[in-house]
Amino acid sequence: MVGVVNSSTTTVALFDRRPMQVADQLAAYRGTLTALGSGWVLNESDLTKNNGIVTANFILTKNAAFGNNETILTLPAGFRPVSNSGCAAWQGTGGTPGACGLQLGDDGTVTVTGQTGSNTQVRMSLAFRAAQ
Repeated sequence: MVGVVNSSTTTVALFDRRPMQVADQLAAYRGTLTALGSGWVLNESDLTKNNGIVTANFILTKNAAFGNNETILTLPAGFRPVSNSGCAAWQGTGGTPGACGLQLGDDGTVTVTGQTGSNTQVRMSLAFRAAQ
């Protein structure tokens, strides 16, 4: 069958069925990152929430190689995910470029995993349902 998802083996946090307030459905908000991990610099940022969906595009650089399980930023209140989740991102500049992982905490922490070599930059594009 085309277009059928097996809900017993698939988790899609984006399509959370909780009711939303009318104001949240219609309003568009722009967020600002102010809580960066130690040594991280925000090179580019776009953080918005529209219809309860957060979209986040960031490029961050550290002054030295970053380690596994290092917190790189904390999303501001109102722009945090419904639950803990993970996704892929890109790492590069200084080491072997490639994919790395991100862990998004429901407290807003974003932690990088899968660091290879001496990379100093992380690029990410995320979309998720905001916690209410």
